[in-house]
This record gives sequence, structure tokens and C-alpha cells, in this order.
Amino acid sequence: MVKTGSTATDPRNRIDYRVAMRYNGQPLQVENKKPITLTGVNTALIRPVTLPGFRVPVICTPTPLDLTVLPFAKASKTAGRYSGTLRVNLAADALAP
Repeated sequence: MVKTGSTATDPRNRIDYRVAMRYNGQPLQVENKKPITLTGVNTALIRPVTLPGFRVPVICTPTPLDLTVLPFAKASKTAGRYSGTLRVNLAADALAP
């Protein structure tokens, strides 16, 4: 996250965090802009999910994201409002196993 009106280059104006995800019950560390290939999706834990605009449930593999803010001293950051955007891109080879 970056202080509004500043750039992320100065560590005083940003709050760093880590992203991990849990896939099939196992934690996976996520690195910025590095792809992760999920294997065994057709045999992973699944559940039906109702999506807006779909009349029937679709089968999904739950993969929750965990965000962890790295420890920091409050006095080491510039006062103000911080915000940011987390983007997750999904590229699937097939629509069905």
C-alpha cells in the first residue's frame, strides 16, 4: 500500500505486505508478478458456488488469499492515507477438466 499522493520508491510512504494462498489445503507463497501453476485441479477439493448471472451452481476449487502486513514501527511511516490495488490474474488452459 502506498501513501496517497506519493510513490512507492520511498519506504516511508509504503506499507509492505505478503500474499499467500491456500490451495487444496496447502499454503503457497505468492511472489509479485511470478506465475503459479496449480496442478491437480480436477482432483482438488471442490465445492459448488453460485455466481451472479448463472442459474446453476458451478464447481470451484476454493483458493483463499491470505494477506500479512510485515511488522513496522508506526513512527517510521509518513502520516496520511494509504491505499493500493491487489490484482489476481487467472489464466486457464481449459474450461473443464
